Amino acid sequence: MTLQGGARAAARTAVDAMKRVGGDAAETSRGIGLRRRFAVLAETLGATVYRQRDGEAGLEPEIDRLVEEMRQVVARLDAADGTDPD
Repeated sequence: MTLQGGARAAARTAVDAMKRVGGDAAETSRGIGLRRRFAVLAETLGATVYRQRDGEAGLEPEIDRLVEEMRQVVARLDAADGTDPD
C-alpha cells in the first residue's frame, strides 16, 4: 500500500466513524425530543384531569386525545430503543 493509499484508507475510516457518531447523536436528540414531548403531554393531561375533577365538563375528548398521543410517543420511543412496547 502506498502512502497515499494508506492516507485514503485512514480518511475513509475516520469519515465512517464520524457518520456513526453523527447518526448516534441524531438518534439521541430525537429520543430526548420525544421524552420532552411525553413530559409536556403528561403535564397537560394532569392539568386537564384536574380541571375535570374540579367540575369542568366536556373534557373527555381532550383526555382521550392526550392519552392517545402519549401512547404514540411511547411506541416511537420503544421503536427507537428496539424494545417491545408490551
